[in-house]
Amino acid sequence: GLVLLFSTGYCSANQTMRYHGYNSLLKDVLISKKKIDYWRWYHWDYNLKFKAYESVTPYLRELGIDRNDKVISMPDQSTNISLYLMNQKGYTIADKDNKTLNGQLEQFTAAGAKYLIINDTTIYSRIDKDRYCYNKIGTYKNIEIFRLQE
Repeated sequence: GLVLLFSTGYCSANQTMRYHGYNSLLKDVLISKKKIDYWRWYHWDYNLKFKAYESVTPYLRELGIDRNDKVISMPDQSTNISLYLMNQKGYTIADKDNKTLNGQLEQFTAAGAKYLIINDTTIYSRIDKDRYCYNKIGTYKNIEIFRLQE
């Protein structure tokens, strides 16, 4: 009985932190400080970089970006979370897999991507801004949008 009670509390605390953030002293007893710190960082980072994707879709449509137009969204360490939140076709680029950012931009532009969507301006120092970020068509909260080709 005690193991079941502890397991239920542990699972509940983990799920609450995952989806709603840290908000209870009970979690201090059930969850390691390392895990609490991770989820605090995760929610801070999500709110800073990805939250705007939840509501950007109408703005993209106002700019004339159709759902089927391929976009490049970066940086996105996930497998397409930003595309899912925008309800948009396209590609995501993360700073990983030993691929250069410019190489990935080149590859996806050649594959037909029409727009570049950036959620973190610190990425500018690591890409060829003159080549990919010269035709800015909009800004929505922390998201900047560039036309890559007509």
